[in-house]
Amino acid sequence: MKIFYALAVLLLFSSCSSTHSFFLSKNKKIIKSLDNSGILQNEFTGFVLYDINKDKYIVDYNGNKFFTPASNTKLFTFYTSLNVLKDSLPLIKYVLKNDSLIFWGTGNPLTMNPDFTNNKYTIDFLKKYSRNLFYCQDNFQDEKFGSGWAWDDYLYYYQLEKNPFPVYGNRLRISFFNDSISINPRFLVDNISYISDSFEYWRPWDKNNFVIGKFEDSTIVDIPVVTEDNFIKRALEYNTGKVIYDCLDSNSDKTEVLQIPFPDSIYLRLLHQSDNFIAEQLMLMCSFKLFDTINTKKAIKWSKDNLLPQLHNNCRWVDGSGLSRYNLFSPEDMVYVLKNIYKKLSWKQITYYLPSPGYSGTLKNSYKSIKTPYIWAKSGSLSNNYNLSGFIQTRKGNRYIFSFMNNHFLHKYKDIKKEMEKIFIYIYEEM
Repeated sequence: MKIFYALAVLLLFSSCSSTHSFFLSKNKKIIKSLDNSGILQNEFTGFVLYDINKDKYIVDYNGNKFFTPASNTKLFTFYTSLNVLKDSLPLIKYVLKNDSLIFWGTGNPLTMNPDFTNNKYTIDFLKKYSRNLFYCQDNFQDEKFGSGWAWDDYLYYYQLEKNPFPVYGNRLRISFFNDSISINPRFLVDNISYISDSFEYWRPWDKNNFVIGKFEDSTIVDIPVVTEDNFIKRALEYNTGKVIYDCLDSNSDKTEVLQIPFPDSIYLRLLHQSDNFIAEQLMLMCSFKLFDTINTKKAIKWSKDNLLPQLHNNCRWVDGSGLSRYNLFSPEDMVYVLKNIYKKLSWKQITYYLPSPGYSGTLKNSYKSIKTPYIWAKSGSLSNNYNLSGFIQTRKGNRYIFSFMNNHFLHKYKDIKKEMEKIFIYIYEEM
């Protein structure tokens, strides 16, 4: 009997040792692939793989080192917005006072935004009152550009200005179709000059005066505007048919906030199109809802203190979009926020909001070797930097959280992605 018991114990430990050894070999193979990659050798790489069911890291390769995250930052904006904004958006703050309607922006990006179909809530609200309209902006305590943004990107769609009352998505849209040109907003038509010997556009950094070259048919050109008070008032006057006066007296303790149901299209725009403007305005709306003032830093600090305390002294988070190169997050930070997202949302919601390679969003044309969706993740790219963080579901049905961060490379993006895909395919097939 004793001999049988001893054999049983020996077999048990032998089995555990064999399983452990087999499991480690998989992890070591991933690390070896990272170490031996000719493409990844001359850059800074971090990769972590976290087993959701076992609640532990399976692979941790430079997981606690800091990287420039680029648009991976939007995952933190997403989680903050889920908790602060919940199922509604603040549209406009206002007070009815004698014969006046005094109103403030809340950072809401929808008003006349061409990327959204339901974009006239604010206009309809202002039109229905037969009162004098006064616009106030003293609740905006921020700058139009984020800390660490590139000054010479002011001309490009991906770096639109932040402001308390966005209109038209804070940009001029010019559409070329059948030898005709469509302008939106129309009231800027006299601010545009055309030249035929150029295929570019231009605008001085401080004025809404535009020079537009010749573009091919079916081209849409989006150009950031300067969102000074006059532009906001002109836009509101153009659409309401009413005069918008400057705010003279903003002191009132009886203000109300008009709310609207949260449209899913905003999160899809944030994560599938990686829209920087939407990301920044989401953080501004969070600040408004929390503090009745509009300031990105205040919203970030609140999120770190109350929602993601592990980040308190373990990252540098400065904007909502990831445009800033001042941002610093580790792959472990990425897993941390994704773990919280996993607890907050159903799997169906996660696979709806996050893009999937070969199928949707910014990943539609990437990582297509496996013909069934198996990754749902957020990409992040700046010059010489590419990151991907999200979820993998393997062929066996096991779920993992991962963060794959690559900084300071000189190779082409497609070469970096090919190396990453080798790791993803191995995980899908073997784990």
